[in-house]
Amino acid sequence: MKNPFIHLRSLSSYSLAESTLKIPKLINLAKKNNMPAIALTDNNNMFGVLEFSIECLNNGVQPIIGSSINLLDFQYKNTTARINFLVKNEKGYQNLLYLSSLSHTSDNNPVGIYLNDLKNCSEGLICYIGGVDNPLLFLNSQNKISSINKTIEIFQSLFGDDFLFEIQRINDLKIDQFEKDFIQYAHNFNISLIGSNNVKFENFDDFSAHDALL
Repeated sequence: MKNPFIHLRSLSSYSLAESTLKIPKLINLAKKNNMPAIALTDNNNMFGVLEFSIECLNNGVQPIIGSSINLLDFQYKNTTARINFLVKNEKGYQNLLYLSSLSHTSDNNPVGIYLNDLKNCSEGLICYIGGVDNPLLFLNSQNKISSINKTIEIFQSLFGDDFLFEIQRINDLKIDQFEKDFIQYAHNFNISLIGSNNVKFENFDDFSAHDALL
């Protein structure tokens, strides 16, 4: 397939109470849709990484290891922002393991990390933000417009060109209303865009069953 689509935000059943997709099913979906690779980005854990990697390799699919972790600096209406990571190399894998462990072993409540925790742990990682848990969306919802520029500058200082914006078109009003401004910020700061879908079940028709199970 020329220019295939590759899911960069996929949740397995290790994302408890969020996804119903067991890892073999997730890999099978990638194969069925002729995807040469797929990313696993379970929320606040890396429990499925070993099983995911083995299953991918056994099925001729390139595994992309990642995770989505709560970012405690940004909270809005009892919801905590999240940032997403993809591993580029061994150093990035070590850094993501550290950050994932830190999110659970510190005294933070809820589980998560702070921007300061990233200062010495950004090497080898791709970081992207978007979706309903986008920290910039939180700031925009609170009319903290000046803080948006400062936050982007912090991320760029940490990740450089490996800091990306994630566009999701999933019929969510909050995301849709912010998209124009979000893309403008990407243009202003020369940030690359990726498109994603927050994968938690197989087909559109599975939503009701997925919702009932959770």
